Order: sequence, then C-alpha cells, then structure tokens
Amino acid sequence: MDTKITRLISAVAALAAATVLIASAPLAASAAPNPPAVPERGASDSGPTTNSRVAAASGILIVPVYTRLTAGGMPTPAPVPSSVDIRLWKLNAADDLYYLQPESPGPSRWSPRGDGVSWQASVDEGTYIVQFRPAAASELGWEYYDDSPYFGEGTPVVVVGGAETKLDDVILDPRLFDTWRLAGTNRFETAVEISKQLYGPGDHAPVVYVTNAFNFPDALAAGPAAIRAGGAILSTDPQYLPQVVSDRLGQLAPARVVILGDTKSVSGAVEATIRQLLPTADVDRLGGDSRYATADLIVRDAFLATGTTHAVIATGNNYPDALAAGPAVSVADAPVILVNGHGGLDDRTRALLDDLGVVDAVIVGGLPSVNSQLEAELRSQLGSAHVARLAGADRYETAALINDFYFAESDVAFLTTGANFADALTGGPLAGAYGAPLYLSSADCIPDPAADALWDKQVAGIFIFGGYPSLSPAIDALATC
Repeated sequence: MDTKITRLISAVAALAAATVLIASAPLAASAAPNPPAVPERGASDSGPTTNSRVAAASGILIVPVYTRLTAGGMPTPAPVPSSVDIRLWKLNAADDLYYLQPESPGPSRWSPRGDGVSWQASVDEGTYIVQFRPAAASELGWEYYDDSPYFGEGTPVVVVGGAETKLDDVILDPRLFDTWRLAGTNRFETAVEISKQLYGPGDHAPVVYVTNAFNFPDALAAGPAAIRAGGAILSTDPQYLPQVVSDRLGQLAPARVVILGDTKSVSGAVEATIRQLLPTADVDRLGGDSRYATADLIVRDAFLATGTTHAVIATGNNYPDALAAGPAVSVADAPVILVNGHGGLDDRTRALLDDLGVVDAVIVGGLPSVNSQLEAELRSQLGSAHVARLAGADRYETAALINDFYFAESDVAFLTTGANFADALTGGPLAGAYGAPLYLSSADCIPDPAADALWDKQVAGIFIFGGYPSLSPAIDALATC
C-alpha cells in the first residue's frame, strides 16, 4: 500500500467519531458537516459559445495564497503555479451552470503582486468559483474559495470590469476526509435514505424506477437510465410494496413510475398499489422474457430518442462490473448494455448498438465475464480501435479501473459493498447526480485500488452506502487492505 494513503488514514482517524450516519434510527449527534449539495456544474470546458464580436471587459483578480503543512502551524506564502494551481469556473447565465475556463486563466497570466503573498491575473468580468489545487505530490487538500473542499459550497466571486477584486487570504491545509453513511435498517430503508439525499423535503422526482430488492438483473441497466432522467431507484418486495417505500413514493410524487421486470420480478399486486397511490402518474412496466430483453427495453426507453455514440458492455450474469460502470458511464450520457458474456454478440445486442448509433464501446470485466468471442465480434462490428476492455484482478480493481477511465478527479466519491448488489443498485443515481465515482469495498477494509483512487482523485468526502452488516465501522475510519 502506498504510504500516501497510510498517512491520510492516520490524519483522518480522528474523524471516525464524527462521522454522520444519515439513517432511520436516531444516533448520537456529531460535529461532522452535512454532505455537500449536488454541484451545479457544467462540463469541463468554456461552456456555451458567446458572440465573439462583443469583447468582455476585464478586471484584475488578486489572490493571496498560503500553505500550512501541519495542523496549527504557521502558514507560508505559496508560489503560483509551481506550488498551487488556480482554476476558474465561470457562471453561464443562460443555463445557470459553472464551466471550467480554458487555462483558468493560465500559469503565464498569473504574476506576483509585489507584497510577497498575492498573485494577480486579468480575468473577464463575470461570476466565478475559484479552485485552488496544490501540487499532486503535496499532502495538502484542494479548496474552493472560501475555505470549502466542495464545489457546491464554494463562494461565488464577482469580477468587475476595470476594477480590482481581492480575495481574502486562502490557506491550504493538510487533507482530511469527511464521511457520511446513508443507511436504513434494511435495503428498502437504505434506498429511501439515498433518495432523500437526491430530493429534499417537498422536492418531486420526474421519474422513479421500482425494482425487485432481492434480484439484480432487471435493475442493472436502470442506473444510467435513472441518472439521465434525473430520477431515483427504489426497491420493493416482489409481492408487496413496503410501507416505507410507499410513503417515499407519495412524497416524491413522480410524474412517471417505471416498474422493472415482468410480474415474476415485481408482482401485479405491487403495480396495483402504485397505481392506486399515484393515480395521476404514468406507470409503465419494462419487462422482457429474459434479463437481457428487459435491459434492452430499459436502454431503448431512456436512450433511443436521442441516440448515443458510446456504451458500456457488461455481463448480465453477475452484478459488480455493471454496478460500478453505471455512474461512471453517465458522465458520457451513455448506457450499460448487458450481454451473456459466455457466447457471441447476439442479434438483439447488434440491433441495439445500431439503433442507438454506438460507435465506441468499453467492455468491463475480464474474460470470465465477457469472453473473447464476444469481444472479437464487437470489434468486427465497431472497428477494433473503437473497443476497449477494462478488467482488473478482481471486482474491486475492475471498479477502480472503470472509474479511472471516466473520472480524472472528484470532490466526492461513493463506497458500497462488493459482496451484495442492493445498495449500489439504488445508490447509482445519487453518484450520477454528483458526477462522482462509485467504488466497491470489502466489509472491513477498503481495498488498495479504491483507497489509492480516493487519494489520487483528490476526493474530500465519501458517502458510504448501507449499514454496518454491509460495511463495518472500520470503513468509516477508512481502514485499508
């Protein structure tokens, strides 16, 4: 294990007692902060095109930057950009989202102010979130002005043309992790608690997917679909709708409910209860004669209207690879397509790829999950250069490789057990809403691939899905293995 994560664990051990458990059962109060809001952030580019004939007025942004290498130590001035990189996210009034500015504004544009601590740059007038990123080898934490590790909690900075805007002192301290656990006393309650992080009191979901809590195949393809629609996934007993789920559906009051699977997966009685509970909602059932047919219906329902050029290919015979891929592939606004990895590329999958307009595909999992015959036939259909495979030595390493492929960095990350599917199935839409990776963990320690990624991606906060039977208190303390 790299010493970087070992050093971090020693620094974060004191936070274990302060971990927030968001759960149905009341626990002792803690001093840990509330989870950050879902960030209102656009793509990592300059955003929508503006009229280039209208020159934006510029102002001078002045930033005093310090680093503090030990808790309680004296801060020292930090050179920009050799020690600290400064990035700017600009608000686009048209969609009310922030977009990362190219060069942000670029190392060559920052110059010393002359006071020994401040740096300045010419910046177009507008509203910005300002991000400070210490060098990769540093053990200092990233920060958004003013003193938050989370984009959603950054303080907007207004730059006025023709004027100077000076920020308060920015002091970068050693990294620590916040942790929050989203859990109930069972998988139904856990799904409800996860949905509460997506939708606060009085919020309504556009769509809710309802799946069998005890069987994974029907819901594997639903994660990217729910993420794309801004929806949630709730689980049910196949024979009846649990009261906690019924109550939550009533609170969410979705315009549409999608039941996943045929009546063997989710009974007609559950459907009737939902229709009675939500008489004005559109209630649809997507269920085929197999898990692959159901997945095909889910993907077509969510993605066919607009199409997609990218897709993930995962086995439908097991759950870990597809679960980890769901939030990851959502950054490409793309689906997870399930296959029987023990055979070739069947006609239904070929037709789905064609109908969606897929030109690039990523296979997740090793040859035991998706065999070489299917890979060869996929390369024949799409072209060898348009197919990649992400496979580790086990499910934990594969999940880390998937997230490495789709995410460069992230303020938050999500941990779920790799030994069961229920929490990850319903938690995927929350990870997708944050645009954040979902890692698999063993019950008593975080495997090395996930632990290293949490450090390398500059994660500041970790959501833990499920109660202590799934992931023990050692996970709150970030124990590694």
